[in-house]
Amino acid sequence: MVTMKDIAEKLNISRCTVSNILNGKLENKSYKKETIDLVLATADEMGYVSNTIAQSLKTGVTKTIAVVVPDFANPYYINIVKEIEQAAAEDDYNLIICIAEEKLEKENKILTMLRSKMVDGIIISPISYTESLKDIRGLKIVCFDRKVEGKEIPYIISDNEKATQRMTECMIKRGVKKPIYIATSDQDYTICYRIRGFRHALEAAGCGFEERQICYHIYNERQAYDCILRLVREQGVFFDGIILSTNYVLYGVKQALQELHFDVPLGGFDDFAGSNLEKNRMLIASWPEKEIARMAYKQLSCLIHNKKAKSMVIPHVMWEDSETIFPENSG
Repeated sequence: MVTMKDIAEKLNISRCTVSNILNGKLENKSYKKETIDLVLATADEMGYVSNTIAQSLKTGVTKTIAVVVPDFANPYYINIVKEIEQAAAEDDYNLIICIAEEKLEKENKILTMLRSKMVDGIIISPISYTESLKDIRGLKIVCFDRKVEGKEIPYIISDNEKATQRMTECMIKRGVKKPIYIATSDQDYTICYRIRGFRHALEAAGCGFEERQICYHIYNERQAYDCILRLVREQGVFFDGIILSTNYVLYGVKQALQELHFDVPLGGFDDFAGSNLEKNRMLIASWPEKEIARMAYKQLSCLIHNKKAKSMVIPHVMWEDSETIFPENSG
């Protein structure tokens, strides 16, 4: 591995001069342009790579942050990561992307690894509302999409309870009395509060609520397809509407409904490939991914620079499929 000393010896100049030039410490220095250009060219020619580990040990800064997501098949998380990467690149930060696969044990291992890498900060969508982020010593963290119980960790989330309550109310206005809810993890903060909104809307309308109206641990189209068929063919569950915790599973649901010859109102969360085609056929609640990602990065930047970070709740945007469903927005 080529060192600064090697470059200095080849050019017959001091190592200090090479170090200052390669590290950009040129303020109050009187190096000639020819010397600067020669050092940079020689370093490139010899294949010099800066030792970022050694530099970080001296400065305590690695110029690296991490994003930890529970799932990378979901386009929502892909879009968030892309926006964070762009924001980080603008500040010359490198990005480490980690996928916890909805497994708490893996999430804990990831955090241990990131601590050993001395990352400057972490943006995370935690697995569990009650069990995630138990040990965050020495870590600067901002949560997005989900948060954790009893921790003073800054978060950027949406008002999941209110959004789901409104979506369920819209279903009821259509005449739906017994919708089912297709959910992911029952440990997920987002899901817990969406279920609360779902339940409150049903009870307020006198429709009643049963636990079997909730299907948990549905993460992909195949699982959603199997879930719908199982509810009807094996468990005899009646439903006249469906709300999805993520629209990523939509086409699995639609395939099952087609096989069953069912035609029921649908609603779900997050934009997805084909959203525009479904816009007038279902209720879609989304929230601005770019804004969320930029806010999360901005708050992490505050922590990195020893400033106070803020927690924020962002409202969902509901795509309206007719004025009769959203009378408060008509006219």
